[in-house]
Amino acid sequence: MQWDKRHSDYASDEVRMELADVRHALHNSNVEMEILEEKLQKQEQVIASLKKQLDANELSKNSASVTQQASFVKRLELLEKFQEKLAADVRQMNSQASLALAKLQTIEQQVAAHDGRLEEVVKLKSTLTSISKAINPRSSSLETSTSSYKIKQGDSLEKIARAHRISVDAIKRINGLDSDKIIVGQEIRIPSDAN
Repeated sequence: MQWDKRHSDYASDEVRMELADVRHALHNSNVEMEILEEKLQKQEQVIASLKKQLDANELSKNSASVTQQASFVKRLELLEKFQEKLAADVRQMNSQASLALAKLQTIEQQVAAHDGRLEEVVKLKSTLTSISKAINPRSSSLETSTSSYKIKQGDSLEKIARAHRISVDAIKRINGLDSDKIIVGQEIRIPSDAN
């Protein structure tokens, strides 16, 4: 059960980090869009100014203004192309922001579902503990009041049971042992109230 909790905590942390990454990417996209929109507005102002100058030059058609007018027309065409590129970039950024927002919402739903499952597991564990205590109250009291004993050279379950004034069956039951076989260095639980 402890492994499941660690595994689910790890999964929760991983989802939260991914969620933070998506939020960061969305924020960066929004900042980039604002910058592109400002550039677009500035370009529109420059284009409007150039069109006014072009209109003013058309009124005074002399040989010097014709050269100037051709230069203005070229600059105006370049600025219009740049403005179209900026508009395409803004549309692309809007599309990316929409995708990031959709992913963010999906991850938030996954986190909520994961939290719901964790709550269900906690409730289930509590219910199972209550059922276990109700079925075998003596066993659960033994489990909560135990001490640890490390097997030494020459130990046997019978020798340990005599030393602690309990039965071999009690030691086997609390440790879930099927046989009397024990290993040097192995740790077993001994009911504390038996001492």
